[in-house]
Amino acid sequence: MTDVHRHVNGNVRVYGNGLTDRKRKRKRKRERKCALPDTPDTPACAARTRYARRVAPMNERLFRAVAVTVVPEAGALGEGEWREVHGIIDRALGRRPPAIRRQLSVLLRVLNAYAFVRRGRGLGRLTPGERYQVLHELERGPVALLRKGVWGLRTLILMGYYARPAAAVAIGYGADPRGWSALPGKGSGA
Repeated sequence: MTDVHRHVNGNVRVYGNGLTDRKRKRKRKRERKCALPDTPDTPACAARTRYARRVAPMNERLFRAVAVTVVPEAGALGEGEWREVHGIIDRALGRRPPAIRRQLSVLLRVLNAYAFVRRGRGLGRLTPGERYQVLHELERGPVALLRKGVWGLRTLILMGYYARPAAAVAIGYGADPRGWSALPGKGSGA
């Protein structure tokens, strides 16, 4: 049996199963969102990475704008390659507390607001040179929290881009578990 208590502010708390009306609505909304058919813009939930579902579409555009600023070659990536980048970042963030993922989302919104205040346009609408200047101001600025955030975001982007096998081949990176002994003439027999 469950006890229902209605608070003065209108919130309903159901004791017993732990679900409130608000939580039920959120759960139904999530279920409806995932029941959408496949379209070119929004693939079904099963095909999305956890990262893509966690980051709002606005933050996704901001993330890509920052990524193209940090690694200009990222502008040529297709959707599959972006999913690969997000998958790498998702695996790295998966080992961190959920608060870190939320902070990343908040940081992207703060960067967008800062760009709007300083340049009159959001981060996604700035030219790559202007985006670079905004990020450079923040990574060299007096606010330590923003400095750390920009550097952390930059590190995630570099990891996501260069950890892809295609990027490793493109830059000539050919790591081998045998280390130096794998090089011709450096093996144990030489």
